[in-house]
Amino acid sequence: MLLTSDWDGGSGSDALLTATLVRTDDCVYADTEAGPVEVAWPAGYRATVLDGSAVVWHDGRAVVREGQTFSAGGGFNPIEGYASSGSPCAETRELVPFQVQSEVQVVD
Repeated sequence: MLLTSDWDGGSGSDALLTATLVRTDDCVYADTEAGPVEVAWPAGYRATVLDGSAVVWHDGRAVVREGQTFSAGGGFNPIEGYASSGSPCAETRELVPFQVQSEVQVVD
């Protein structure tokens, strides 16, 4: 499952997240040096499990795969108002996820 926001390309926050994509209990999140972070992906993103690993997709292309380190701009925003705020993944993680508000770049 993937938590998504309704952000679709307007201006965004200035924070940078660099993390490794990980999966537990069918939920994907970011593993940072400071610990796990729930991520709210932009509108239209989705996740699947392919060959035993989580893959985040957008517009028909794989954006980042489980185990890859990625970076993305955005910021920490309260979960209210998120398109998938009822996600069971959001219920088990923090209530202020990092909202991706840029292109996602794989860094390794």
